[in-house]
Amino acid sequence: MRVLNYLVSNIRDILGLIVKVCVVVLASLGLFYMDQLTQEGTTFLYFTNQSNLAIAILCGLEIVFVILEMVTKKRYFPLVHNIVKLVITVAIALTGLIFMTVLLPTSPDPFKIHNVLTHMVVPLLGIIDFFLSYETSKPLKKWMPLFSCIPPLYYLVFASIGYVNHWDFGGGNNYPYPFLSWGSSVGAFGFGGPGIYFMGSFYWILLLLAIVLFLSYLFYALSFLIFKPHSKVLKKE
Repeated sequence: MRVLNYLVSNIRDILGLIVKVCVVVLASLGLFYMDQLTQEGTTFLYFTNQSNLAIAILCGLEIVFVILEMVTKKRYFPLVHNIVKLVITVAIALTGLIFMTVLLPTSPDPFKIHNVLTHMVVPLLGIIDFFLSYETSKPLKKWMPLFSCIPPLYYLVFASIGYVNHWDFGGGNNYPYPFLSWGSSVGAFGFGGPGIYFMGSFYWILLLLAIVLFLSYLFYALSFLIFKPHSKVLKKE
């Protein structure tokens, strides 16, 4: 009976722990397969792989915190946990969304194991884990979702530096994604190109930032709706 009571009272932590382990294992496998496939040393030049690495590291740290909390009954998560979790979750969600809507239709073989893991499975598990890991005693505030713009803005600078310096992102391309190709037929501000180049990179960047803000405030709103009652109870205690 004690074991059953323990499992019931800690079910969210236990489910979260399982999901975190899956994220770490599957993200690591996806990155490994990606690196083995390319053999060009370009794996971590891509936002996809950087976001997978980030969420794997975060979940790895959270596993340690969750186990410590289960054993000691003390709270170990830092005050900034919800913000960091939101930022990285939005980044991995962006990875999945862009792949499904933009890259998958144009990819010749989108369902290779590394694509499925890094672009589909890990983003989905990452979103689930956000709500399993949400710290109800430290709820997000309205301005905090703005921090989610940091990873895409950082990557914009990163990729632009690579473009100017002619880095090889693989296959001889000095840009990581088609929509960040400043030298395409439509350039930065043009319109009317073929396929994904129907608009310039500048407009793609604005669109991506808008998507990031939408996702960030969506997760914020859902966390508010789901956990607001629990936050009130904790405050009274």
